[in-house]
Amino acid sequence: MEYDSKRIIRRTSNVNSLMIIIFYILDYTLIKVGGRIVYSLAEDSKYLYDIAELVSYCIQYLIVVPMVIYIFKLISGNKEGMKISAGFRKPSMPTSWIARWIIIAVGLSYAANYISTFLFSAIQSSIETEFKGVDLVSSGTSLGAFTSVLAMTVLAPFFEELMFRGTLFRNTEKCGQWTGVIMIGLTFGLWHGSYQQILYAAVMGACACLMFAKTGSIIPGLILHVFINSIGAIQSVCLGQLDLNALNKALETEDLTYMTEHMGVITVIVSFSLLTFALMIAGIVLFCREIKFHKDSFSLINFCPDIPQKKKLWIYLTSPVTIIAFAGLIAMTVMTAIGVI
Repeated sequence: MEYDSKRIIRRTSNVNSLMIIIFYILDYTLIKVGGRIVYSLAEDSKYLYDIAELVSYCIQYLIVVPMVIYIFKLISGNKEGMKISAGFRKPSMPTSWIARWIIIAVGLSYAANYISTFLFSAIQSSIETEFKGVDLVSSGTSLGAFTSVLAMTVLAPFFEELMFRGTLFRNTEKCGQWTGVIMIGLTFGLWHGSYQQILYAAVMGACACLMFAKTGSIIPGLILHVFINSIGAIQSVCLGQLDLNALNKALETEDLTYMTEHMGVITVIVSFSLLTFALMIAGIVLFCREIKFHKDSFSLINFCPDIPQKKKLWIYLTSPVTIIAFAGLIAMTVMTAIGVI
């Protein structure tokens, strides 16, 4: 019995990780091709960067993710009887539970972001090295703003939830739902390939998996993803309207001229920063209340009960394809941080 459970966990882990590897191979190849086409057609356009970014997002979400999901169906999904459309069923939990957990997930995600920022700032100060992160600021053009809003509030939430919660998590549930919550959350964090986003995305991904496990639907996670990314998109577009070097210089010299000229945009950025802090506090408070008064929210189905939870995670992490995939994701994150890629 235990041997069969181990085999199920290893196969599930290997299939999930193979999908991540296939995603990056297809993503890199097709975006390279798309980039060359864009460059050849719009080389002299002042919107070259914006066009290339829009094309890369469309390739990633409209072509690569559906291809990965289709490949998954061929390899495992059809055999398991998994239908992607089943993830869009009506949530089985009350609206009040879903609303409460969306606030909790938002709060925990922002708390993870603050912790990550503090931790990596301390590391950079101690080794006197500045890490290079992914630039999430809009280019400042109207096309750049459109691209940021489209990618962050529509394409990313829908297709990432479809791939990670609607496909990979559902594939992992048979190993135990807590195994799925932890491992797909971790995979989602590493998949972003940025030290800035690992902890933040992992926590959000784990919360979305838990909501899927409790409701049987992708919809609560999708709402969570859209909400968080919408705030990020607004901040990205607003930051794109500012010359950050000029703003830093104005703050250093206490020259209020630049800040006065852009007070509207700065006010929006500060307001949303305060909003995220307030949501963090609200989410943490609700999470503590959930632990005390609603422990049933954390009661998930334990498939493969013959194997302890820690051992399940170890089997999942030490599966051959997963070792390769995670090593690649970590290497990519490190190389991005030190500026190699």
